[in-house]
Amino acid sequence: MATIGSIPAESRVLLTNISWSLYQAIAEAKGDRPAPRLSYLDGTLELMSPSYWHEALSRRVGIFVLMMARGLCRPCLDAGSTRWERAGVPAAKEPDVCFYLENEHVVRGLHEIDLSHSLVDAHRIYSGLGVPEIWRYDGDSLRILHLGADGHDIERENSLTFPTLRASEALAQLARADDLDQTAWSTDVEDWARRCL
Repeated sequence: MATIGSIPAESRVLLTNISWSLYQAIAEAKGDRPAPRLSYLDGTLELMSPSYWHEALSRRVGIFVLMMARGLCRPCLDAGSTRWERAGVPAAKEPDVCFYLENEHVVRGLHEIDLSHSLVDAHRIYSGLGVPEIWRYDGDSLRILHLGADGHDIERENSLTFPTLRASEALAQLARADDLDQTAWSTDVEDWARRCL
């Protein structure tokens, strides 16, 4: 068990001129191990080992989405940090947390929440993979980004998945996690979603 004074910082390594085949060999060798997380785009490979705070924020957003889905009786499958690749696109990403929501019943639709500040262009990776919605949360702010028809992200106040949810409301609920234990907070989020959305 780590003490507060010994919690390690997040670390990132950026490798350039990495071929797609070499990336795939590295990803295969890594297997299902949770770290380092891989991000690949056009020959650049980032290896990231998340910090305690990074993981804490990831889990907070993950619980928030699950409780929203429960409160609104929406199907939701937590896909964790599943590695995403698409044939013919030289891009791959292991997000902090991601979910199947709209098309959960056939595991087609991907809605992803990414908490990291990647050294590679994460938005281009998600665009290439066709991810329709990304949440960027750093503990102080929340941005909801939708994939535009031109392949660029457009910041929106409302979620595609939870259309009545505004980013400002989500941020207020996420901030409440600092004042409650995780069980009490997740129950409150579920109740709030049921009553207010």
